[in-house]
Amino acid sequence: MMTVSSALRAARTESGLTQREVAAALGITAQYMSDLESGRRTMPEKYIERLPDVIRRRVASVLTESKLAELAELQKWAY
Repeated sequence: MMTVSSALRAARTESGLTQREVAAALGITAQYMSDLESGRRTMPEKYIERLPDVIRRRVASVLTESKLAELAELQKWAY
């Protein structure tokens, strides 16, 4: 399963945007963007809403898959 950080990086590079460009759109530093893509920081939901459209769709998809996997794991232990 793809992580949010790897989905963020993949979507950004596929869309032809630089870290600086996406960081500017989010109102964060390029270093913070690098930290998000490397998994050193977790992306706050407020930033997901401000991501460029193509990147937001990819990240939202990964987040949904991740949540579904968490729920499935929890259900295994519910009995």
